[in-house]
Amino acid sequence: MNSTDSAPPAQSTPEPITLGRIISHFLFGIFLPAFTLGFEIVTGFSDEIYINPIPSLFHVVVVGLVPAILALNLYRCTQRQFASIRDIHLNSACIAITMVYAVIYLVPGRKVAILKKRR
Repeated sequence: MNSTDSAPPAQSTPEPITLGRIISHFLFGIFLPAFTLGFEIVTGFSDEIYINPIPSLFHVVVVGLVPAILALNLYRCTQRQFASIRDIHLNSACIAITMVYAVIYLVPGRKVAILKKRR
């Protein structure tokens, strides 16, 4: 019997995160989305141009989850912790939220009939 067949897989330690990654993750993953949300709440800039991306408190909370989830990811990375199944589900929700807003803003010609603002 070979010793590699019966031995359980060894757990590896997560790779250390570099300062450059921490800064870029914070800047583009946490600060920029949070700043954009705050800017939109205060000014309503997108509502005047295209659509209101946060028409209700529910939308504010959903959009606010993106920087919160990414902040949790950054914390886990700096603590050198492995991702749990809950973290994977949170990341999936973050991607879904981001994709919905990307489609709203990046559809060529802005011909999304359901989401188009009625004038």
